[in-house]
Amino acid sequence: MSEKLDFAKMYLQKASSKLESALTNLEHKQFDDSVSRAYYCIFHAISALIFLNELEFSSHSQTLVYFNREFIKTEIFPKKFGKWIYKLFEFRETGDYTINPNITENNAKEAYQLVSEILETISNYIDKNYS
Repeated sequence: MSEKLDFAKMYLQKASSKLESALTNLEHKQFDDSVSRAYYCIFHAISALIFLNELEFSSHSQTLVYFNREFIKTEIFPKKFGKWIYKLFEFRETGDYTINPNITENNAKEAYQLVSEILETISNYIDKNYS
């Protein structure tokens, strides 16, 4: 399990790096990039959990559906996380693929705050249940 946990921790390190990038982008008023990095922070944190469950998916949608089914609907994590993650996914889609994304500073601040809470919760869960 140690090698698997080490690999999952690498996912969490990548998630933390994306969180730092989200903050840097926010501070530089690059709001669409900030929400994108915030989303990827959570995507990597969720990927760590999925990896620990010996799964891997080829799409973001499959990853989010699995997380929602296995961790939100079972109330391992609060239902609000599911709503927040889909909101972040929408922000990222808008920020990355829309020519005039209209992502505001408030959107970016909200994304950063939501992601910070979710990342901390997932990290603590992994430490408690897989270490």
